[in-house]
Formats: sequence, structure tokens, C-alpha cells
Amino acid sequence: MSGCDVVYYCAVDARPWLRDPSPMWRTNVDGLKVVLDVAVDADLSRFVFTSSIGTIGRSETGLADEGTRHNWLDVGGDYIRTRVAAEELVLRDCNDAGLPGVAMCVSNTYGPGDWLPTPHGGLLAAAVRGRLPFYIAGYEAEVVGVEDAARALVLAGEHGRIGRRYIDSERFMSTQEIYEIGCKAVGVARPRLGIAIRAMAAASHVSGWTSALRTRDSRFTPLNIRLMNIMTPLDHSKAVQELRDVLPKQSTHEHRVGNREAQRLTAHAHTNAENQIDGASAQVVGAGDETFLRERRSRSASTAGSEAPTARGQRVRSRCSPRMPGAGCRRRRVATPRRRRRRQRVWRTLR
Repeated sequence: MSGCDVVYYCAVDARPWLRDPSPMWRTNVDGLKVVLDVAVDADLSRFVFTSSIGTIGRSETGLADEGTRHNWLDVGGDYIRTRVAAEELVLRDCNDAGLPGVAMCVSNTYGPGDWLPTPHGGLLAAAVRGRLPFYIAGYEAEVVGVEDAARALVLAGEHGRIGRRYIDSERFMSTQEIYEIGCKAVGVARPRLGIAIRAMAAASHVSGWTSALRTRDSRFTPLNIRLMNIMTPLDHSKAVQELRDVLPKQSTHEHRVGNREAQRLTAHAHTNAENQIDGASAQVVGAGDETFLRERRSRSASTAGSEAPTARGQRVRSRCSPRMPGAGCRRRRVATPRRRRRRQRVWRTLR
């Protein structure tokens, strides 16, 4: 940290489905202790800690905010316990050791660069590609565009008050609405079948038992389903006021996300999802070698299935056998470099 003015601490193990939580405690708590010991002695103007809205308490009578005490530690699992413990370490060093720390409680982020992807980002990517036939009815959470969240962290390093925490969120939003906006932005039919979150919770118990018998981790666990809808709406007006209006000027969840911003973020998600199909080829041949890439795709299409021209002269790849083209075949358009560039131009226009 020598020569640094501001440090942004973003390291976290966000895997609440682990049967053995010790890796989360090692990364989220023990690793943070080592960094804080160095940060306290460093000459920093700010230490911006990326926390989670999971450290905020639940409110049954109104909007929760930074002053709401955490009241659901017993049902949050080890992931939430590590996040609460980590934030307490930062705030304690601010009070006792003079650490110039600021805690940013970030909500579920959506947008470009979701390389893992996150569980909620992976569901959105599947929806905008037409591969998610259902949505989880009752799955609602605080959300924020990842670029807005990053900009809030930067301004917290400039204007955040030491020893305080801020809610970095846009508003409370259902996944059904998120999928609808995303699918509309890219011209894909939105998932219409709603599966109740209680049914998902019941099915997750079976998955949990199976995971225990096989001694393997599974993301489809009762805890993961519980974390989907355990939070209540939050008030982020404190961040809006003190971080120089970095976040949208909306302090209650009734306000709606601007369609322009939402379409830009979901178009990014769709572009990233399509690029995953051909990422290896694009990295090898480069974006400019269109001829080689087109030939490579043509050979892949001929070996994977039959091809047929559409009404507009575009080519599609059939998933059925070459010997039985026609009825019952599921077809999708080949993601050519031209189509990717067209999506990127649309995104730049929206931006």
C-alpha cells in the first residue's frame, strides 16, 4: 500500500452453498484481518471496503437503512455471518485504530463483465438467450447496475465519511421484471412460466440431501433459495446525499429503473452470453479476421448439424440430424461477427 492514497478492498468468497464454510471464513475474515493490519499503518486517505446488503437488518414496517441493526444472522448461513463479521472488523478499526474506512453495502449487480457468472447474472444470461423457460415467482431483491456500483465505490473514496457505511443500490426489483426488460431489449420472448419460490424451496431440500449423499457441493440448496427473498426493501438516500448524487435519485423501491439504462445493461448481458459461445475462436483469430472466423464457423456448423437459409438469407444451424432436416428441429442463428458488432453498436447508441 506504499504510495497509495485510496485502497478498494473487493476480495470476497461469495459461495453460500459450500458444505464446508471454512474457505469463506479464511477469505472473508482471516484474509481481511491481515490486510487491515497493514492498512492501519499505511498513510491512506480512504480504505473502501466492499461489503454487502446482507449486513443490513430487515424491517417489517418500512424501508431498512444503514442504521437498521442486523436481525437475521441465525437464518443467513455462514456466508452472511462472514460478511457481518468482516464489516464489524472494518468499523471497529475505524473507531479504535484510526483506519479511514468506508463500508459500501452493495446489492445484486447486473451488467457487463460477469465472468463467473454470479447466480443471478447467470439466470439473466440464460433468459436473454431464450434458454430459461421459467422465472421464480417471489424472487425479489435490491439491484444495481454494476457500473453505477463501481462509480459509487470511487466516489466513496473521495467523499465517503470515515467510519460510515452506505447502501449501494438502485431499487427493489423482481426477477420477472428484470427478465422482461432484458428479453425485450434483445428481442427474445420472456419466460412466461412462473414457479413459486416455495416450490423451489421444497425441491431444494431434495437437492441438498442428494448433495450430502454424494459429498458434493450444489448451488440448489435451501439456504440459496432463502437468500433470494429474505431481504426487505432498502433506502439508499444517504448514499445519494453524501456521495454527490452518484446513485439515481430514488430513495424508495416504488420508483422504476429507466428503460434506457436497463436495456443497456441487459444488452450487455446478452452480448456477453453470445460471446461465451465463440470466445475461444475470437481470442485466437482476432476480431478483424472475419474470413477465417466465418470459415471456422461454417465447418463447425456442417459437423454439428444441417444448415438452412432463412427468409432473409441468413443461415441457421439445425440441432437435428442432417439426415432428418425439417419438422421438429430446433434451430438458432449462428452468432457471426457481424451480428456481434451490430449488438455492440446498439449498446453504444443506448449508452
